[in-house]
Amino acid sequence: MKILITGADGYIGSTLATYFKLKGYAVIGTVFEREPEENEYFCNISKPSSIATLPTGPYDMIIHTAGIVDYSAGFAAMKAVNTKGARNMARWATQTGCAHFIHISSVSVYGFLTLGQQRTENYAWKLWQYVGNSYMRSKAAAEEAVR
Repeated sequence: MKILITGADGYIGSTLATYFKLKGYAVIGTVFEREPEENEYFCNISKPSSIATLPTGPYDMIIHTAGIVDYSAGFAAMKAVNTKGARNMARWATQTGCAHFIHISSVSVYGFLTLGQQRTENYAWKLWQYVGNSYMRSKAAAEEAVR
């Protein structure tokens, strides 16, 4: 099985990459914050031209974990990566014939009042695209983009 993991330089992405490598899967990772290591590629997911430089696969699975959580980056940067980047990766997955696209998101898409509550994918969270902090808004919009 061949897997592409975006954000392999982040905590979740690197943990997943290590796990799947130990299980014997062929893992390709994308990085942005550091130099690529073996089987990794620099990728700015906010730019389709950067995504187009990735090996096309075919991939059995793309696990999209890349994103900006740092509020000092500002809303424009968060929207470019968290929202547009998610949309770009989902489109690329479709274009390359990827069998499975997994988008790792955040409970914050449901809003402050629902933290700690049981939620499903059908919960009405769309309001948080318009209110809430920049991270919540960018991730809620990403959920909509991937849908």
